[in-house]
Amino acid sequence: MRGKKKLCLRFVWWFQRKSEKQGDESSLDCVEVLVDEFKKGGLIVERVIGLQNEFIKLSAPLEILGKAAAELQFTKRTHIGMDLPFEWDEVEAFVRQPDGSLFTWCEHFHCYNHIIYGIVC
Repeated sequence: MRGKKKLCLRFVWWFQRKSEKQGDESSLDCVEVLVDEFKKGGLIVERVIGLQNEFIKLSAPLEILGKAAAELQFTKRTHIGMDLPFEWDEVEAFVRQPDGSLFTWCEHFHCYNHIIYGIVC
């Protein structure tokens, strides 16, 4: 997988589009600001604009999630059978899930929540 970043789990945010009658065209588009902040935070953002709604798909490289997991001080099982605090620098020491992923779905959710909260707040 050299040269490619493995992306982890996607989340989708939904927004109702502003009608052109509602808003002042010179006003700042809050969704655009949010997308820019997500990109600055290291997330991969795909913006899909529909007729009435707008969607933002978020995914993150494993490294970003791993650093968030280290900040959250997750405890994970190692190959020698001990549960130790997760450290991104020692990622190879930790046991992967049966599907090959490093984190459970719940851990993914907590990492994304931590990353998004850090960006938005």
